[in-house]
Amino acid sequence: MLRDTLIKKIEEERRMFSKSKEKEIYKIGLELRQMDEQIMKKEAETEGKIEGIKEGRKEGMMDMAFKLKNMGFSLEEIRSITGLSAEELKNINLNI
Repeated sequence: MLRDTLIKKIEEERRMFSKSKEKEIYKIGLELRQMDEQIMKKEAETEGKIEGIKEGRKEGMMDMAFKLKNMGFSLEEIRSITGLSAEELKNINLNI
């Protein structure tokens, strides 16, 4: 009788311990997913900023190309100075 009571008590404690560990593991999993989401969001923000900087730089070079053209620079000189391709210069109507 005492043995059965002890066995039941041990089994109950084991179940409680297992449930506690399951909850802990579940909580850790949620925290990891939240951290992954934050990392992905930061990476996307960083990538967006880099793209914005590249686009702004390109627009600046296109503005410079117009100014250089108005100052009498040749299209070859403009390409050399700005790093813009002939196709890009065509898209901004510098008549290559």
